[in-house]
Amino acid sequence: MRNQVAVAMLFLTVLLLPMVPVTADNPDIDYDDGQTVFTWSGTASTVELIGEWNWSETSSLTEQNGIWSTTISLVEGLYCYKLIVDGEYIFDPANPYRGYCDDIENSVVRVKDSVRPNFASEIINQQLIVSFLPGTSGAGPDGIPSGLEAAVWDEASMTWTLDLADLSDGKHTLDLTINDTNGNVAYDHLVPFWTGPQSDFSWEDSLIYMIMTDRYINGNTSNDPSPTGAAAGADWMGGDIEGVTSKIQSGYFAELGVNVLWLTPFNTNAQGTGIAGDGVHDVAAYHGYWPVEPRQVDPRLGTAEQLKTMVDAAHESGIRVMMDYVVNHVHQDHTYYQDNPEWFNQGCICGTTDCDWTERRLDCQFTSYMPDVNWKIREASEQFIEDALWWLEEFDFDGARIDAVKHVEDLAITNLATRINERFETVGTDYYLKGETAMGWSGDNLADNQYQYDTINRYIGENSLDGQADFVLYHAVVDNVFTQGARDYQHLDYWTSRSQDQYVEGATMVPYVGSHDVPRIASRADTGTGDANNQWQEQGLPGQPGDESTYQAVLQAYGWLFTTPGAPLLYYGDEYGEYGGADPDNRHIYRDSSNWNDRESGLFENISTLGKLRFESIALKQGTYSSKYATPDMLIYDMSHAEQNMSIILNRGAQTSYSGFSDSDLVRFGESEIISGTISIPANSVTVVELNAQIIHQPVFGCTDATATNYDPDATEDDGSCQYPAEPVLGCTDTTATNYDPTATEDDGSCQYPVEPVLGCTNTTAINYDSAATEDDGSCEYPPAPVLGCTDNYALNYDSNATGDDGSCEFLISGGRFVSAEFPLFGTYSPHVTTGHEEIIQVRFNSDGSKYATIERDGINELQIRDTATKQLLANSTAGFDSEFTLSFALDLDWSPDDQTVALLSHNGSINLYNAETGELTNQFQSPSLASGYSIFVDHAEIEFNPNGSIIAIAGLTHFVLMNSTSGEIMYQHNGSSILSVSWHPSGNKLVFTGSGSLNFYDVDAQEIVSTSTETNYFSKVAYSPDGQMIVGCYLHNSGPGLIRSTTVFNETSGEVMWTKVTTPPCRDIAWSPDSSLIAIAYNWAPEHRDENGHPVFDYNGPYVDVLVSSNGSYFDQLNSICMSIYHCASITSLDWHPDSQSIIAGGNYDLGFTNPFGPSLNAVVGVVSSWYFDPSLEAIFGCMDEKSSNYDPLANASDYSCLSYYGTTQTGDSNNQNDSENGITPVNVDELLDDGSRTQTDPIIQWIRNILFIAVCVGFVIFLVGANKYRR
Repeated sequence: MRNQVAVAMLFLTVLLLPMVPVTADNPDIDYDDGQTVFTWSGTASTVELIGEWNWSETSSLTEQNGIWSTTISLVEGLYCYKLIVDGEYIFDPANPYRGYCDDIENSVVRVKDSVRPNFASEIINQQLIVSFLPGTSGAGPDGIPSGLEAAVWDEASMTWTLDLADLSDGKHTLDLTINDTNGNVAYDHLVPFWTGPQSDFSWEDSLIYMIMTDRYINGNTSNDPSPTGAAAGADWMGGDIEGVTSKIQSGYFAELGVNVLWLTPFNTNAQGTGIAGDGVHDVAAYHGYWPVEPRQVDPRLGTAEQLKTMVDAAHESGIRVMMDYVVNHVHQDHTYYQDNPEWFNQGCICGTTDCDWTERRLDCQFTSYMPDVNWKIREASEQFIEDALWWLEEFDFDGARIDAVKHVEDLAITNLATRINERFETVGTDYYLKGETAMGWSGDNLADNQYQYDTINRYIGENSLDGQADFVLYHAVVDNVFTQGARDYQHLDYWTSRSQDQYVEGATMVPYVGSHDVPRIASRADTGTGDANNQWQEQGLPGQPGDESTYQAVLQAYGWLFTTPGAPLLYYGDEYGEYGGADPDNRHIYRDSSNWNDRESGLFENISTLGKLRFESIALKQGTYSSKYATPDMLIYDMSHAEQNMSIILNRGAQTSYSGFSDSDLVRFGESEIISGTISIPANSVTVVELNAQIIHQPVFGCTDATATNYDPDATEDDGSCQYPAEPVLGCTDTTATNYDPTATEDDGSCQYPVEPVLGCTNTTAINYDSAATEDDGSCEYPPAPVLGCTDNYALNYDSNATGDDGSCEFLISGGRFVSAEFPLFGTYSPHVTTGHEEIIQVRFNSDGSKYATIERDGINELQIRDTATKQLLANSTAGFDSEFTLSFALDLDWSPDDQTVALLSHNGSINLYNAETGELTNQFQSPSLASGYSIFVDHAEIEFNPNGSIIAIAGLTHFVLMNSTSGEIMYQHNGSSILSVSWHPSGNKLVFTGSGSLNFYDVDAQEIVSTSTETNYFSKVAYSPDGQMIVGCYLHNSGPGLIRSTTVFNETSGEVMWTKVTTPPCRDIAWSPDSSLIAIAYNWAPEHRDENGHPVFDYNGPYVDVLVSSNGSYFDQLNSICMSIYHCASITSLDWHPDSQSIIAGGNYDLGFTNPFGPSLNAVVGVVSSWYFDPSLEAIFGCMDEKSSNYDPLANASDYSCLSYYGTTQTGDSNNQNDSENGITPVNVDELLDDGSRTQTDPIIQWIRNILFIAVCVGFVIFLVGANKYRR
């Protein structure tokens, strides 16, 4: 606001006249008799006064030197009145304050109590002068007001003088209160002012940053609101006041050149939701424009103290803070509406039939739940003004944005502005009031737009707003020029110029290219989307732009905005190109720099550089706009100021050049170059040139004496540091002479040399030492120094480049092995045996290993979640599957990263989501069927959450799919064959999946497959290491004659193969140790190799797990005791490693049968979840474990595949066994695979003895096991 002349004259008036003005209103008080003085200036025959004190009687004014005056005796209060000049009723032209009495608008006088003293203040030459103005008693002050303790008191003039040079730089606000010596309380007096560089601030210097507080930064999660059930994107998101404070203190706004913050309203807002303008969607009050309390900070945003801390932090950083104030309406739950419904209009709903937004602008309601304030009611208008003053004063704000200006009576704005002037601009500190008068643009004809300009101007002036958002300019150029490209840069130049000559002189307008009410400029400029104007999720919303042209358009727009007159507005997030559709999608939560892509980071660098340049340039802030050169795709204009001149070049076309500059001009922004007065202008560029730049060369201090030993040729100013050589020391200075003198500084010609020296290496430690050499020629070569590090390839920090061990090796597990704990039957490592289902398809730990989930199947699918330590069933579910087993065949499961959800994938493509605590089916999505187009039965597919749980990846045989985990929307689909496995990188930015014999690498940001590695080994199982540095792949299927299957580990960065392990059985599952040092690989039958005679040899029978060192593939351990001793192993289906690294879990299916040598065997299949735990006291001893082999090692507890033939060197014709093996048929036991001649005649007897013992143990065990499982379930 502008300083009032009446306040500036106050000091002189008190010295010269008995009548002293006590408010910014015109009527004065005569402190001799306490009467109120009314005046009017002008020529008339009669001037009369009539007022609320007595509407039936007029008072005549008398004239003296053209000034008419009269006095009325009034008590303290508000009074309507009018002047009657020559019979015509008029408002008091010197008093802007208005009000309604009996539904008639009048001037309003605010009369003070003449007995009470007042203050007046001004700042002259860095001196604050505060005057004490006595009441009618004439009594002086009783003491010193708080804040003026260091001031000098002058009794004669009744003034205190405070030297502001003694105060720290920044904002200071004094609230002066005192009594006079008669005990009369003075009217308090507020004195806000700035010291230091900020004292010269003008609001046209502003770069305003708009923040929607709830959508900015969550600085305190303890105040996060609960969900309200609002539509997607229309609920609270957790941003708060402390988040803004942290950003201020980080220096972020200084980096942007921002010096003003505008934050959406802080009032406590409605608790529930309201219907949006479309009449369909529910919206929460996160935005702040539905107040329910007049003077309370919404606890979902923070506390009053936190708000004060935020404002203080801003002021300490030289940043001003504007509040947002709603004057048109409240929410129906507001205390004022509940207590005083008569304060509000009961109008129609704006925009409905017979309720035009313009014609009924003063009484229509925005929505049915937003009562419209009736500013004609004095009690209502005065209360809303007092509330605005309270917010400004309580939190030391510096200005305000006034919402929905054109929807309230004109007096609402003038009265509010007048009271703010009077209260806060006591010493000339300008409080900026910015209005929102939403208008449009009516086409290319200026005359057609006059109504738009006039409506905005109506609320700007000396006793009104300082400026408004420039709606006409926004609609004229932002969409037409920068986003849609429908108009050219000549159009841009014309309407930019109109903003300089169509508004009230002296107004500080706020141009903008983005705000909380319009779709994001990045999305409107994105040619790759048609969703920029959509609001709601089901309509389809714009995504992140993927083309450089979008960010070029945004830079063009902000390059223009930051270099034209006014106080430009930067909407939060636009600095990096945040995308979004219409409200509420234009209000995404702010993303910090760690979540920006390269294009967004580049845009931020450019916008922040432009912002800081504007902050430093007086021409860009306060200069006058003038066009220099305009074509359809290029505009050059000047910003001219007495102290500096800038030229700005906006080029949205191809590379070009322009003559008209000089070599004294300096490019301050952009990549343009000036050579001989011609500037080369890159395509799609913004350039800022300082004309006739005064380059100040700073002195370079150093020694400038060329004779000194430390002479600095670059020094321009001597700093007294010169050093000079000492007196010369004579002697032989030639190092090759036999009498070389190392202390000599000057050669005296005395050098002596050996006869015919023999050159060579004379150092005996060198590898090329020459014993015959008499003079060293510098050719000595020395062995390289050892490279110290860890040389143990089993260690976690193994260094392949190390040549000497330095004892630094670190081991996750050392000197031990994993062992199976089949007994006791209960506890952490006891097996979990199914009782109602035959097969365990999958088993997976949750993130901390406290639980594990399984898929169990026997005609139906069942999800079970158990406690890891007790095996107790915590939750289970069969929901979400049809009654026909083959139509929804569950194949894989995964935990969400927060452990709240378990997802199951079925072969028909259905994805079931279950609550991990209750087992309740919470959602069901559909992806393409895994068996579509295939006659075979699908037996493997995979599902995996990304690290933050927002995306589900699916490897589904014929397709790879990415799905939104909340909505089920398919975000990406790739079709192919043999797509069996998928694995996310720990960063979540990429993943790998198998398909058609290839490893396919997908980039999440780019939304495309960025590389494909074709492998001859045809990997069908793949997994990233937990540290993201390695990838392991193996072959999953068991078909193919003579197939050799491999397990390979790759370096993730280089793609190079680190090692490969070849096996004959296929792998079933892979599990990484949590620290990535070990890999566990499960196989379903024993590895086969052939002896020297071509016979197949099996080291042992049944499933097993290899534990390998990830860095080199060497064996660490081998787990071949898969199941309890009474079980015969059939298969392993899945494998997982406990997060504590101390145990491994496997799911599998086993038979309880026994072999009958005289008839068919009896079998009963169950599912078992087995565990191995690490025992540091044991040791893995590798060797041949088959006692029938000629090189059987009785001490071996892990196979190294070294067993020799059972037949010695005798050739046999065991072709059937060989063919069975090569065709992948799983042997039931070793005896079935071997020739009958290898058996002894005692085999049947031994077998029967085993069976009898087995039956005895089995019966007791089953009874015990069923009882135990029943108890545990």
